[in-house]
Amino acid sequence: MPAGIYVHFPFCFSKCDYCSFYSVSDADSSSLNRYCEAVLRDIEYNASLYSGKTFDTVYFGGGTPLSVGIPLLRKISEKIFSSFRVESGYEFTVECNPSSTGIDDFKMLSDFGCNRVSIGVQSFDEKINKFLGRKYVSPEYAVKLLNCTFLDISADIIAGVSNIDKESVLSSIDILSETNADHVSVYMLSVEEGTPLYSRFTDSDKYELDQKNTFEAVIDRLKNKSYDHYEVSNFARKGRVSRHNMKYWTWQDYLGLGAASHSFIDGRRWHKEDDYIAYSSNPIDVIYDDRSISSAMAEYVMTGLRLSEGISMEKMKKVFGEVIPSSFYERVKSAADSGRIEFKSGDVISAFNNIFYLNDTIYYLTEKLI
Repeated sequence: MPAGIYVHFPFCFSKCDYCSFYSVSDADSSSLNRYCEAVLRDIEYNASLYSGKTFDTVYFGGGTPLSVGIPLLRKISEKIFSSFRVESGYEFTVECNPSSTGIDDFKMLSDFGCNRVSIGVQSFDEKINKFLGRKYVSPEYAVKLLNCTFLDISADIIAGVSNIDKESVLSSIDILSETNADHVSVYMLSVEEGTPLYSRFTDSDKYELDQKNTFEAVIDRLKNKSYDHYEVSNFARKGRVSRHNMKYWTWQDYLGLGAASHSFIDGRRWHKEDDYIAYSSNPIDVIYDDRSISSAMAEYVMTGLRLSEGISMEKMKKVFGEVIPSSFYERVKSAADSGRIEFKSGDVISAFNNIFYLNDTIYYLTEKLI
């Protein structure tokens, strides 16, 4: 099966108050150039290692990839397509922010092979964007981007913002559903320690209750708008799932390039250091994650249960053989008996019947594997 390529650009024009991911907003042009030259060396090195492997998805994420500039993105894209065996009919996604993106940028991205953009809308509500520490753009401008006709469009929305009416989130979904956004990712606000948002957030109990109510309302609204809820946080119209992200959830190979990127090839995992300066000096240095077979099984369950289609016990046996402990099957039966999970058909289990408590369910099923 073809693999995916992910390139990480840990740079932003400005950092949002809720963001806990590795990114910087103060890199100068020389640093950006050195970083992109390192990515080119990273591509060359890995192309020599995986000359026999084919790829069918490319994803430029961040950070904000456009912060390095279109010319450098073009250079990296051309290097990928000339170095790796990328199949025709590929999916090539670039993440964008409405406040730093225009239709002309989309045209230039399309010129060098991009056919899909993921637009970080987050909200059409000015007060929510202000609360999140995001630069605000008018709904009219965001809709103009979302109605682009020559690229596939995905949009990100943040839901469950405390003390703000859930009707605002539902209104954003209503607006999205009238655009060309065939894919919507809805992320419940996570308030992480160390972020500016954390320091001004206090009402945790009400926050959790609001999140559950909002999440359920969001699911219902998107389903009513003809979006299929195919993954915990992701919804798509027919045939428009994120092919690249599906690789993460279905145990497929993907190659990560750039600082803080992660890779999974032939059953082995590794990642790059969260330091763009160190990466620029030595882009081929990796940190291997040689986990135990039981930990790998736990991860298989965790990623698979994020999907509405769930996990086939028979397929899991083919992946891990007879080493799956009997205690796991006992937990599966107990979870099904208590309603934590359900058997959809035959040996396929799903946790979407009790989705808001998915993390608790996963922990219960994998506790003795970790």
